[in-house]
Amino acid sequence: MDLPQNGDSDSRMGAIRYEAQDFALLNRYVFHTIENS
Repeated sequence: MDLPQNGDSDSRMGAIRYEAQDFALLNRYVFHTIENS
């Protein structure tokens, strides 16, 4: 999904998307850790 480059709101969207991706990776890591213990 491409957003128009308009400074503040665009970087905020990017940060939200980045955080969501990070959260998904963290969840997967925790899930595997619990599963394998």
